[in-house]
Amino acid sequence: MRGNLLNTFLVDFLIIEIDEDISHKAVELLEEYRLSHELLIADSFIAVIALSCGYPLESRNQRDYRFIRGTQSAAL
Repeated sequence: MRGNLLNTFLVDFLIIEIDEDISHKAVELLEEYRLSHELLIADSFIAVIALSCGYPLESRNQRDYRFIRGTQSAAL
């Protein structure tokens, strides 16, 4: 029963595959900002995927992304 509920919930989401290019770009962001801005790996992937796909970056915590060029974080 839980599986059906989860599948019903997930059907409305777009699944974006994390390919080698996205992984390399996320690592580049980590190398650049991990120490100076305490960028976390998950935040790095979120930013790279948003930039790569041309999606706006929406976050309750804009400070996690404001230093990354090209991101236009919209507050939730």
